[in-house]
Amino acid sequence: MMNFGLRSMVLIVLASMVFGKAASAQITEHQLRTDVEAWRDWMESVHPDRAFSADVAVVDAAFDAMTRRFQGEYDIRMAWRELATMNPVLNDAHTGLRLPDTAYDAAVADGAIAFSVPVRVSGNRLFIESTIQSSSPLNPGDEILTVNGQAVGSLIAELVPRMRGESRSLRERVLSLRFPIALWTVQGQRGPHVLTLAGEDCPRTVILDPERDIAVPGEGAYGLDIRGTVAVMRVDSFDASREEEIAAFLPGAFARIASANVETLIIDVRENGGGARQVSDRLMAYLTSERYTPISAVKARIVAENRALIPGSEIGQVIETPFTQWVQPPAELANRFEGRTIILIGPASYSQAIVFGVTAQDFGIAEIAGTPTEGFANQTGQVQRFTLPETGLVVQAPLYILMRPSGEVGRTPLVPDRIIPGRGEEQLSALIAALND
Repeated sequence: MMNFGLRSMVLIVLASMVFGKAASAQITEHQLRTDVEAWRDWMESVHPDRAFSADVAVVDAAFDAMTRRFQGEYDIRMAWRELATMNPVLNDAHTGLRLPDTAYDAAVADGAIAFSVPVRVSGNRLFIESTIQSSSPLNPGDEILTVNGQAVGSLIAELVPRMRGESRSLRERVLSLRFPIALWTVQGQRGPHVLTLAGEDCPRTVILDPERDIAVPGEGAYGLDIRGTVAVMRVDSFDASREEEIAAFLPGAFARIASANVETLIIDVRENGGGARQVSDRLMAYLTSERYTPISAVKARIVAENRALIPGSEIGQVIETPFTQWVQPPAELANRFEGRTIILIGPASYSQAIVFGVTAQDFGIAEIAGTPTEGFANQTGQVQRFTLPETGLVVQAPLYILMRPSGEVGRTPLVPDRIIPGRGEEQLSALIAALND
């Protein structure tokens, strides 16, 4: 990473914009309308109840208004930016238009330079998220003021309203996690990325070196910190791709907890965006030997893949029925925790992390603390994907709406038993200090 003067920065930014301007416009407005019609027909054939997450009349009006805006020709980035305006209206991170991963990968293979620094979007501001491996200091928490000459406020204003999610902060999280691809949809950069960072005296300009300016490998998705009689277990993912990782982590972690005579276990899922039930079941087995079910009822759209599960059903039909998925943990499990368990949640806890917390709350397995989730306690699930025929962009929608074990209906969040305001270490410390209250 090198510091450059303003003149050099301008020259590099102008040169790097050439790739975006040279992108061929090859998608017609007719093709976009064809894709919108295919998207709407497919979503209607898959989603069990669009009204669960969104106002259907508002969604349909937004689709109609969007198609009237189409004019001229589009490249793939322009097409994505236009179609993605539907994402917030659909009001569910499981529903909507995905980022154009395939087109982005092709652009990188063709010479576009990936944005290599992990970032966090917060409001209209952008911050470096983790320690960077570099010859010059880029520190967690450093604020980025411009990216390739574009003010961060302007960039975020373009991108957040195109992310999937039930709330602004969930859309900010999606943008944070997928920032390199989202940035490419706006800027299409080929050359090195130029950042202006806030400084104590004046802003400083840096040019990212994608080979050196990368995140330092951290602790992974799981961690354990024992603080006297309190153990804090960080569980940042239930993704199916991490099942072997969590399976390797849990036995050693609970052995440490047992040997340290821990009285209270805090499971921190504030950064957990979800995953698969079989992964969270591995953790739940260390918390209870009693059987449990994550759901009490389901509303499902019948398709070829699930028709056999419901005898007598027809493809296209919507079924609403009591339904359980009982899980029986092993009777014997070394170092199963028998003390007080608290699950710490927050706005970013999502999908299977919400289901995990709801199950623990409804069966009295653990106390829930923190602040309410911004996703619903009754989650959509079994997400399906569909490739739009003209652009090749990918949309998604769920087959199921899952009711929590208690049977409570509606679109309320997972609400903690104990509200602990704040975020980060400050919130965690406040929870530990309040344990005896």
